[in-house]
Amino acid sequence: MGDNRLCNRKFRVRLKGLVLDKDKEKPSASNVLNETCTYLKRLQKEVDDLSERLAQLLDSVDATAVDIELIRRLLQK
Repeated sequence: MGDNRLCNRKFRVRLKGLVLDKDKEKPSASNVLNETCTYLKRLQKEVDDLSERLAQLLDSVDATAVDIELIRRLLQK
């Protein structure tokens, strides 16, 4: 998780630099959009990986339907 926070911080710093740096030439909207899309794709992959891992864990646990439904509700918050 520490790597994710570092990656998130680096992305925010880089994006702010692209948008707010007064000394540099403004980046094109295309570059900002590409950078943002790349970041969002990486986040989506992380979500997919975590979802798959959670599904595997739930399959391996001896849980009742009530337990699984409770876990689902907690995760949706």
